[in-house]
Amino acid sequence: MISILELLAIVFGFTYVLLMIFKKPIAWLFGVLSSLLFVQLSWESNLYIQTGLQSIYVIIGIIGFIRWNKAEFKIKTLSKNFKISLYVLSLILSCLLGFLMSFTNQSLPYWDAFISIFGILATYLTTEKQIENWIIWIFVNLSSIILFSEQKLYLSAYLYGAYLLLSIVGLIQWNKVKLREKVS
Repeated sequence: MISILELLAIVFGFTYVLLMIFKKPIAWLFGVLSSLLFVQLSWESNLYIQTGLQSIYVIIGIIGFIRWNKAEFKIKTLSKNFKISLYVLSLILSCLLGFLMSFTNQSLPYWDAFISIFGILATYLTTEKQIENWIIWIFVNLSSIILFSEQKLYLSAYLYGAYLLLSIVGLIQWNKVKLREKVS
């Protein structure tokens, strides 16, 4: 059964990603609203890691809104070594968090931990306008479709399907902008 809470979270979340593709600072406010609603939904579904993740998204969303409104800065790319280090560290943290949560009634602890740790990384990279955020979001969104389907939050799973498509569009769009920035 789809709740009004889930529907609102989805509308706000979809709006967030759509506006993010076009680098609109107001996107962060829609992301914060969506995350606040997903805190409640995740808690009710025994997805405690997701509950924490959505809470962190609220904080990062506020930081992103402030950063993106302070000054215009260009899309950047991480160095290869730094990128590999971030991915390895995130995998280790995902395994550790999954292990710790496996001692609770957390649903799908390792899966949820992977989504959460990499989601935090992707959100932080978005605040910094690092193009790699979109690549990470592609994997996080694929994983989220499975997680929410397993919890019978089908509308949320569809949202993450839309996020997946938008992540691909975002990657393409930001690559175009980055190429234009290099030429000028």
